[in-house]
Amino acid sequence: GYGSYDFIRQGSGMICCFSLKNTSFPEYIFATESGVMCIDFHPQHPSLLAVGCYDGTVMVYNVCSGGVKPIYASSIKTGKHTDPVWQVHWQKEEFAKEPNFYSISSDGRVINWSMSKNELKMEPVMQLKLVSSMKDEPEDTSLSGLAGGCCFDFNQKQEHLFVVGTEEGNIHKCSKAYSGQYLQTYEG
Repeated sequence: GYGSYDFIRQGSGMICCFSLKNTSFPEYIFATESGVMCIDFHPQHPSLLAVGCYDGTVMVYNVCSGGVKPIYASSIKTGKHTDPVWQVHWQKEEFAKEPNFYSISSDGRVINWSMSKNELKMEPVMQLKLVSSMKDEPEDTSLSGLAGGCCFDFNQKQEHLFVVGTEEGNIHKCSKAYSGQYLQTYEG
């Protein structure tokens, strides 16, 4: 995926898929309106490619279909992130009824995206609340605003548990069952 980390020079992006037969020229090329920040191929259906963009959009391409447009895309109307998407990751097939993936963004949200028959459905999983590092603050003032999310990973044995890395340098242990609070915080 091609995009820019320089927020001043943002423009369109591109996805190029290469094969081992010809490593000098891409077999598939997809143009995007916004810079591509992250990609993830589906582990069981390798033709499905989830894409996260600088403008907060997530998309799914079928790289074998021959089409140049995504088969699913988030929008302002259907819901999307408001800041760059830093990571997308497919959910394991045995835990899902329909193909779905997760995304994390600087807007402080972890979102689950489900591919239904004709649209990409958005379900917020977690809002990353900013945790104050001051120990002497009263408890009711210790949370303020949202923390920018950078990365996440799911527990291999307990799929409902995951960790999230934030722009502030903290790592939070989270659960899909408790979307409003952290189970544990590791300060960086």
